Amino acid sequence: MKRQILLIVLALTVLSFLGAKGMVAQTDCNRIVEDNAGVFGSNAAQVENAANALSNVGADVRVRTFRTLGSYPTIVHLEQSLEQSCPSWQTPSGVRKNNLVVVLIAVNEHKTGMYFGSQWMHALEPQSTRVQTALMNPAFKRGDFAGGFTSGLEEVRRLIDADIHPVAGAVQPAVVV
Repeated sequence: MKRQILLIVLALTVLSFLGAKGMVAQTDCNRIVEDNAGVFGSNAAQVENAANALSNVGADVRVRTFRTLGSYPTIVHLEQSLEQSCPSWQTPSGVRKNNLVVVLIAVNEHKTGMYFGSQWMHALEPQSTRVQTALMNPAFKRGDFAGGFTSGLEEVRRLIDADIHPVAGAVQPAVVV
């Protein structure tokens, strides 16, 4: 009897693991916005417009929502799996594209992530935590997922555009969070 229970638990664990992996495998790698969690509702066009505006400054944008992390221990692991399974997110040598911008949420775990290629390091690395904690996450806590993603994407676009087209002699304003 104990052996049968152990086998059932093992089988369920394997199926759970495969189900989470399948979630990633079913992702349309080339879609800019994919709301797998169904949290954007009637405001999906708002997120798509913000993502397209970010694409217009040269970013290869991917926005993904997931209900859960599934078997992935962290959102970083989920993003790495997505990246590995999506050739369009990689260079021919298999590393992250330099102009890639990926923004993710796992709703049930309240986890967000922002990942970007080396081309955007100067513009985004010092600001990515602020974008998530000050702009995106407060909207998510209110249940406004489309608004949170839109605010985050708009700020990322502004940061990249300012990095690409700096105003000569302009003093960068201090950002207070």
